[in-house]
Amino acid sequence: MPQIDRVNVASLTQLANVAGTHDRLVATAEGGIQTSGRVSAFFTAKATHRATAEAFLGAIRNRYGDGIADALAPQLSAMRRQGKPLKARVARDILAQASDMSQALGPANAEMARRFLLGNNGAGKSTTMKGLLHFIRTDGGRVLFFGKDIARHEREIKEQIGYVAGGFSYYPLKKLRSIGKCAARFYKGWNADAYKNYLRAFGLDEDKKPSELSDGMKVKYFIALALSHGAKLLIMDEPTSGLDPLSREEFCDLILKVVKEEGVSVLFSTHITSDLMRVADDIVYIADGEVLAAGAIGELLAKYEVACFAEMPKEQVVGLKEVKNGYEGLIAAGAPSKCVSRPPADLDALMIHLETARKKEKECPHS
Repeated sequence: MPQIDRVNVASLTQLANVAGTHDRLVATAEGGIQTSGRVSAFFTAKATHRATAEAFLGAIRNRYGDGIADALAPQLSAMRRQGKPLKARVARDILAQASDMSQALGPANAEMARRFLLGNNGAGKSTTMKGLLHFIRTDGGRVLFFGKDIARHEREIKEQIGYVAGGFSYYPLKKLRSIGKCAARFYKGWNADAYKNYLRAFGLDEDKKPSELSDGMKVKYFIALALSHGAKLLIMDEPTSGLDPLSREEFCDLILKVVKEEGVSVLFSTHITSDLMRVADDIVYIADGEVLAAGAIGELLAKYEVACFAEMPKEQVVGLKEVKNGYEGLIAAGAPSKCVSRPPADLDALMIHLETARKKEKECPHS
């Protein structure tokens, strides 16, 4: 009968992996956990099964933090409340989920990130945002914020999220003062002083109406609303769409300042690559809802070079297309090639050639 004396994620994983198909995990009198057959577990006191579940959840909490532990706790409710035995196969599944969630979320003490969804018009950026925020029904999978499933904790999660959409179409004839009072009713953590400070910092007059603001000032007001309830995450869907270059530059400066001074993470969708180069840490490039590339922006660009050819090349090139002076496509940085030049890839080149490759694959899937 395998047993562990020190209850942590590593030892629990090892114990669960060697357990039989019908084995249960049971706490020992010494504070450890051992495997037990189905029949033996049936005669074990309910208090022992409750202690097993609590020790199991405590190990997850110690390893991965409160967010992930709280998200997985409902799966252990029958063991913790009713004293039912913890099946080894259930334990294996929960431990795997905890590991996957940890990798998806990254370390809790990581530097606040600025992550961007990049894609052409119609690529699925806005649909992705709506799916993340539970505005639309998704086909499958789960969406986790702060280690919690939005399907179960939507209200709690949205208290910690600020949302900024492109454009500003509601209450065009109401004064900002009235809009702010209306928004305050939706958030328990609304901070009236912070709201006024943001208005002052952004140069916004509460007696103005949205119809009287420039596009750039409308976006600033949206950000003031989004941050005034203590949001930890700012989600922005094409906020710079329609802004002139100077307004976009001011917006990027503002985002950098918010991340640095407020400690807020940002998820931002756009098709404007210059915005990405100004503020992004990581990007996810999508087309028709499919992820074509993802990663830290510097690392992603460092993987590729733009291979330029005078004639149609015989070598393998990603997204090869005819251009004014011959042909161009992506190749791995440093890879052998007979191209005439190979400048570093930028985001525009990455988008163009990955999209070209995707379309060719779609047209001729077996070529």
